[in-house]
Amino acid sequence: SVFLTMLKLLEKGFRIYGCWSIAQENNLLQILEALHNFLAQFVKRSRTSHHRELMKKAYIAQGSKFRRVYATIVQDVIGGEGAFCDFVSYATEEQSRVAALHKDVQQNASGTGFSLLLQVYREAHQTMLRLDDLCTRVAAKSGTKFVKATLKRMWRSLEKIALKYSLNSDMTQAAAQLKDVARGALQGDMKQLLKALHCIIADEEACLVRIKNRFDEPADMGWADCQVMIYFKNDKSRHICEIQLVHHQLMIVRSSMGAHHEYANVRSAGELLTLYGESLPSLMPAGNLCQSGGAT
Repeated sequence: SVFLTMLKLLEKGFRIYGCWSIAQENNLLQILEALHNFLAQFVKRSRTSHHRELMKKAYIAQGSKFRRVYATIVQDVIGGEGAFCDFVSYATEEQSRVAALHKDVQQNASGTGFSLLLQVYREAHQTMLRLDDLCTRVAAKSGTKFVKATLKRMWRSLEKIALKYSLNSDMTQAAAQLKDVARGALQGDMKQLLKALHCIIADEEACLVRIKNRFDEPADMGWADCQVMIYFKNDKSRHICEIQLVHHQLMIVRSSMGAHHEYANVRSAGELLTLYGESLPSLMPAGNLCQSGGAT
């Protein structure tokens, strides 16, 4: 659509300059409002039983392909590494510890609605340099490869706001729930990723607020990684950003599949079904590699 094209152009300029003019911000607020209304109408129209059945069929048909590929890599390649269970054990232990300490930590973003969303993006841009520096240091110490990322696309942020963070149409503080606008990735084998996790936890500047260990419990479509969410201790906004720890073999497979659009469709179907209160069709076999003896 025209609105989506305009949004991409304004995002491109922001990635270069780190700010918008007053006129651009006013235009952007109108664009975001229009796109959010489009999403809201789409969610409403797609609630019928017919549409839900189509989503389930698409979720199974397309999601099973991703599950087969990713689950094979996790079971036959990654799960066989000596450090796999060590990583799972340590990450799961730290996940529980961090959750107990910081379960109520929120970003200090000011504003409401889409003005808050713009503020989150401004703070994300300011945080990226420090995040890149942290990831560079950790990569040097752990032997992982730092993969620099751009800020999360605004369209995807709008999807998350509409499908996850604005229940009952309350947009007031929805944007403050976005905690991966600024992000980066570290790639390596399980031994390197374990060392990287140790380095992040020990870093004096970073405060961990969440760990999501999907090597222990992969996503429905089989993807496995470890998401580490942090803010920097002297950052008054406490902007939360994400470091993804991912095995290099999974990244190779994901890149070679070249099916991001198809993956996005399956993901959207799953998010809509969840929003409608539907149980997602099972794609992943039950069981934990370390408990079942899959890793050696």
